[in-house]
Amino acid sequence: MRCLIVKSNMALAEKCRAACAERDIETEIAASAAEARSLLDRVRFDVVLTASRLSDGTGEAVARAAARRQPGARVIVLGGVKDQICAAIGTGACAHCTVFRPHADPAAVAHYIDTLPELIQSA
Repeated sequence: MRCLIVKSNMALAEKCRAACAERDIETEIAASAAEARSLLDRVRFDVVLTASRLSDGTGEAVARAAARRQPGARVIVLGGVKDQICAAIGTGACAHCTVFRPHADPAAVAHYIDTLPELIQSA
């Protein structure tokens, strides 16, 4: 299984990559929506895991790009407010809302990272 992780927080993205590697999930990381679109043009992914807010766009925009470029890929949008999640679902994404402050609660971050591989495999 191959997963694209779209997250501007590179430290957290690398931790997610390491957790996925333990479950034999191949990953690529994009730090922006533009980088995600570029990877979607060049590499086939089974799952696209994107933050709802990115430095240059939204998870909804990434979900739309994935739907156009790679029909059949599952998209998971992490976080966001209700309107963002509803918009992402409208693109065909399955949404998973997380509410945590990564810099304030290390235990929450550890739990988040530990559950990501299972979430990706179930998408």
